[in-house]
Amino acid sequence: TAAPRIALCRTPFWDEASTETRYAVEDAAKRLEAAGASIREVSLPGTFEALAEARTIVNPVERSRAMAHEWHTNRALISPGLTRQIETGLSIPYARYTASLQRIKACRDLLPELFGDADVLLAPSATGEAPEGLESTGDPKFQEFWTALHVPAITLPTHKGPNGLPVGIQFVGRLYDDENLIAAARWAFERLGRA
Repeated sequence: TAAPRIALCRTPFWDEASTETRYAVEDAAKRLEAAGASIREVSLPGTFEALAEARTIVNPVERSRAMAHEWHTNRALISPGLTRQIETGLSIPYARYTASLQRIKACRDLLPELFGDADVLLAPSATGEAPEGLESTGDPKFQEFWTALHVPAITLPTHKGPNGLPVGIQFVGRLYDDENLIAAARWAFERLGRA
């Protein structure tokens, strides 16, 4: 497999990433470049700053729609957390929902230009190291960002945080380009290794 062309994308949430996450992404970029990958930096246009808010509108509306049958037939069995999400979704005006979908689409339409000649984007995968226990997977903002754009993404546990738990890096592929994403991730993981 040829060395991938990688665009380092810090995303608008870079300042919210912990020291260990920022180190993992930047260290991975340096090591992959030394191993033969082409690395360049890419900045997201200002349009992408509205993506996080748009996602907070779209998610609960779509969740409330997906759970409509359960909501109407088994509401008492739905957890308090999911109940709150469904109630939020039901309270959002349709016009606000469609406006959020349009903002997401505007960002999605910019992706080919953003990728340019890169095979994949390298971005943070989480704000910090993995949390202990099974109660939470941590803050999803770095994954939700790409999920909203419908592009494939994969996280590699290449580094460790201060508590000895994994800190991942994330590769993002082009729409419908899962095979090249997986090939690039495999190439990178063979060179970076597990934390």
